[in-house]
Amino acid sequence: MSLKMNVIRILFPALICLAIVSCSKAPNGTPTSSNTGSVRITGEGINAAEPAVATTDDGRVFLVWLEHREKDADVFLREFDAAGNANGEKVRINPEPGQAKAWRGDPPTIKIGNDGAIYVGWNASEEGSMGASNLELSISHDGGKSFAAPVKVNDDTVPASHGMHGLDVDNDGRVYVVWLDERYLAGREDMHHDEMKGSEPNADLYFAESSDGGKTFSPNRKIAGDVCPCCKASIAARGEDGNMYVAWRQVLPGSFRHIGIASSKDKGETFSTPVMVSDDRWKINACPVSGPSLFAKGDELEIAWYSGGDAGPHGFYWSHTHDGGKTFSEPMLVSEGSSGGTPVLLGDEMAWADANNIFLATIDEHSVEKRSQLGTGASPAAASIANKILVTFTRPEHNGSSVWLSILNQ
Repeated sequence: MSLKMNVIRILFPALICLAIVSCSKAPNGTPTSSNTGSVRITGEGINAAEPAVATTDDGRVFLVWLEHREKDADVFLREFDAAGNANGEKVRINPEPGQAKAWRGDPPTIKIGNDGAIYVGWNASEEGSMGASNLELSISHDGGKSFAAPVKVNDDTVPASHGMHGLDVDNDGRVYVVWLDERYLAGREDMHHDEMKGSEPNADLYFAESSDGGKTFSPNRKIAGDVCPCCKASIAARGEDGNMYVAWRQVLPGSFRHIGIASSKDKGETFSTPVMVSDDRWKINACPVSGPSLFAKGDELEIAWYSGGDAGPHGFYWSHTHDGGKTFSEPMLVSEGSSGGTPVLLGDEMAWADANNIFLATIDEHSVEKRSQLGTGASPAAASIANKILVTFTRPEHNGSSVWLSILNQ
């Protein structure tokens, strides 16, 4: 059993044992409001998790999530309006039932191109190989009503793990994907983790791009080795300076795990030498399931992450760069906390989960204003539309978890 499965085995019962959030019934998956002002997206009796959200300029909202059964899962998409009302029925993205694979900390991704195309990245189980998966991209050109056959992003052929990915689409319609890759372990029984010590081999960080809208992908390129194997990677390809940025959690000598970042000025043909954003002094011989979040804003890049290191209080931090990722500002503590996880950056807003609650704050380089506590939840994702912020997340229930959406004014 891999460390990832051990994390699930340990944490899942704890999530179930949390206090059950009272809410009105949602027959047939019809969204209903809770006493926290949130909207329930998935129906009762469905074990749903790992949500992601994207919006269009004309006011449409698209959510994707995983629905889990005992041995398999499906990834679904559904359209909503800016008030959280559903438009049409949910659509299964994986062509064959039960193909999808995901776990806490590794949700699907969704981006919408300038032409309205909807891009969804997701993990597909490798048939006949326990633990192996392929990274797939599914595309819809009819507003999410249907999806073309998925395109495999990773180009290796021996079953291995590929996941914890980031996805972006630039203004020219080029698609970029970055992910954690374990192809170097394929067939090497001697490299399996030591379950008694709780260790797991590090991953490599890989990248691919598509110049034809996701129909085909370039040969995969390795960006970094010794990457934390359970911490999601992030990518931002829409900076006005033309740079593309990739961030991940690097494993350094001495088992320190710090946030690394690299940039590309040639659409991923080459990348800069990786830079460590902050010397957090976080020494941990385990995978914290805690990746960075990026947001490209004009000619500036913002980054947020969690640190449990000795350099400062444990909690969520924010920094920015004005020089294309060569140097970063002094890390600013956004919120002290102990639960870790991956935060979400959205312009001047940041969402995160701590102590089984979802929080939202407004941030600039001088101050933090904690705006809202959205109630019980985990694994937030966010998008904006007009003057609203949309935060989707999961809530624990007696049979697993459900997906919710909060809509707040900016």
